[in-house]
Amino acid sequence: MIQPTIAPLSIEEWIRLEQENDTKYEYYNGEIFAMAGGSHTHGIICDNFFAEALISVRKKGKDCMPFSAEHKLQLPEGKSYVYTDGMIFCGEPEVVSTTDGILANPAVILEVLSDSTEKNDRGEKWRAYRRIPTLQHFIMVRQHQPAVEVYSRRGDLWLFRELTELSDVIVLDKVGIEISLADLYRRINFSTPASDAPAP
Repeated sequence: MIQPTIAPLSIEEWIRLEQENDTKYEYYNGEIFAMAGGSHTHGIICDNFFAEALISVRKKGKDCMPFSAEHKLQLPEGKSYVYTDGMIFCGEPEVVSTTDGILANPAVILEVLSDSTEKNDRGEKWRAYRRIPTLQHFIMVRQHQPAVEVYSRRGDLWLFRELTELSDVIVLDKVGIEISLADLYRRINFSTPASDAPAP
């Protein structure tokens, strides 16, 4: 993980810091880490995931709801808080803080990989996500080629599936949601030179 931005803070100080400026910070047991802005492609993928998940749950009448990347996730033990690129909650979301947009019991987590975040997404974050009792599926998406990794909980184990064709379908069987790669990558031109730079 990258080095913390400033000296250790209390949770209250971290929340106040976010409220006072436009930068998002992840909070790990007192240490905070500034979040880099996402690229244009990153934003399209997140928006497509939210839209397709919402369509799927409404069509099938599921008691689930996708949430955007604006919400924070409280990790187990309640000492760390992170931003994901998307979450799906089934049943009643556990709201830790309505004012600060902190939730705690997702069934699905999405991370869109970039050069600056991939190591942490695959490492420390994924290790923490696996400890969330309600989590059933974890999805990692590459931005500049059709490539999606899906981890699905099966008891104490996680089943891995890799999808690389636009005709492939992400099957989130535990929540009854299916999203094709063609829909996830809608409006993305893979012939455009790759860039993880934040959108202007």
